Amino acid sequence: MKQVLLDEYGFAEPAAYIPQALLWDCQRPDPRNAGQWAIVSANYLGDAGNCAWLLHYPHQVLAGGSMYAAHLPDVIPPAGQPGGPPRPADYEYFGGVPDFDPRSIFLDVVRDPQQLQPTMDRLQAISDNYRKKK
Repeated sequence: MKQVLLDEYGFAEPAAYIPQALLWDCQRPDPRNAGQWAIVSANYLGDAGNCAWLLHYPHQVLAGGSMYAAHLPDVIPPAGQPGGPPRPADYEYFGGVPDFDPRSIFLDVVRDPQQLQPTMDRLQAISDNYRKKK
C-alpha cells in the first residue's frame, strides 16, 4: 500500500504510527481518492464530522471500534447524493466551529516548533475578534 487516507480525531503526527498516511477530510473527498482505503476515527462518522456515508462501502472496524477503514468506491458519488459525502450545509465540525480545524493548526506546531508563537498569536487574535463581536 503506497498511501492510506487518514481522518483522525487527534493532534498526533500520523507518520509516527502510519508512515504512509495522507491527512484527509472525510466530508470533502477528492474524486482522485476513489478506490483508495480511508481510515477514519469513529467520532467522524456522526459526531465531529458527518462521515457515515463511508459505511455504505466495504469497511473494517479497527482499534476496538475507535477507527474504521473503508474502501472508497471507484467513483465517489457527488455531495448530497446517495452513498456520497455530505453537502457543505450538512458538514459537522471538530469542536463545533465551522472552517476552523485545530488538528491542522496543532500538527503544524508539532512539525515545526518555531510556529508555536505565531500560532498562539493567531489564536489570540481569533479569540479577541470573537469577543468583540459578542
